[in-house]
Amino acid sequence: MASQGLLKDLIGGLLILREDQFAAGDVIIVGNHAGLVEKVSLRVTKLRSLDGELITIPNGSIDVVRNLSSNWSQVNYVIDLSYGVDVNLVLAIMDAVTQDMHQDP
Repeated sequence: MASQGLLKDLIGGLLILREDQFAAGDVIIVGNHAGLVEKVSLRVTKLRSLDGELITIPNGSIDVVRNLSSNWSQVNYVIDLSYGVDVNLVLAIMDAVTQDMHQDP
């Protein structure tokens, strides 16, 4: 019985790697777990959650993966402004920062 689980994990790992579903550095959601992929091996995938927890998931138990960073990513920020702030100046600063980030590989 234990060897069936190991075989399922190995086959799952081979398919993940072959199909390039995700790789180290991607941010993924697997079931109730989300985090940065630290390592993908043939048997397990290791995620680092936002809380710093290391989550180890057997590859054989992975059925649906939501990859949040494969060839694309997005960051949402909430910026609180006081009344009376020059909104055009804030937008100009945000645009300049965006351009700097775009130029930096």
